[in-house]
Amino acid sequence: MLPFLSNKKSKAGYAQDMIVKDRKPDQSDDKDDPKAFLKACAQDLIDAIKSENVDKVAQVLEDTFEMLDSQPHEEGPHTEEGQE
Repeated sequence: MLPFLSNKKSKAGYAQDMIVKDRKPDQSDDKDDPKAFLKACAQDLIDAIKSENVDKVAQVLEDTFEMLDSQPHEEGPHTEEGQE
């Protein structure tokens, strides 16, 4: 049986429940801050780097790029180095 289908609580599950229960809300001085998402991504990146988690760093970078790319913007010319 898969562990997450079990009714038993593991020690890791208990610790995770405690972390979620005791977690404080994300700090947000201004809910109207247009850079709030970018700041959250920056904090996630800092946390991933501190934990030396390469997969998490890559995921944060990818998520940040996708979010920024999805924002309204004007496309400029796409040029390769050496092309004019």
